[in-house]
Amino acid sequence: MRGVVKVVLGRLGLLYAARRVLERNSVSLSEVGAVLNFWCGGGRIIRRWTDLPVEIHGCDYNPVFIDWCRRRLSFAQFETNGLEPPLPYTDARFDLIYALFVFTHLPEPLQSRWLAELARVLRPSGHLIISTYGATYLDTLSDPEQARFHAGQLVVRDGDSAGSNRCAVFCSAD
Repeated sequence: MRGVVKVVLGRLGLLYAARRVLERNSVSLSEVGAVLNFWCGGGRIIRRWTDLPVEIHGCDYNPVFIDWCRRRLSFAQFETNGLEPPLPYTDARFDLIYALFVFTHLPEPLQSRWLAELARVLRPSGHLIISTYGATYLDTLSDPEQARFHAGQLVVRDGDSAGSNRCAVFCSAD
């Protein structure tokens, strides 16, 4: 894996942030053949990438989202996955994988398993972009949670609701 970039997005636009990260890391879209939007949801980011001369894929564990995307975003290919790995792709399939606001809803054990799985489907020279709830969200944390955050620990709220918006995971940039 050539580059793993952890992005603390704050409240920037998701598409803008993803493209900006690529530029900051000197990644030309001409180097990218296949892209995976991991946990694509209803396609809010992927639908903006229609102008890219690349092969676009999206996956999500919610079959309703995947059905919607398949019907409306015909320029891309979509697959359903589980809350747990594996993904339905071959090894070293993608040049670029982005997972924006995915790991923000997965407790640490799931994060570790999914990072290993994403590494499996990412080409050795590929790029992985993930986002986390970082320092921008400190004002939403209680004092004990802020102490854990500043100690470099993950702060997990409602970990039993992994994969849903009820589960929130905060991570420092360290």
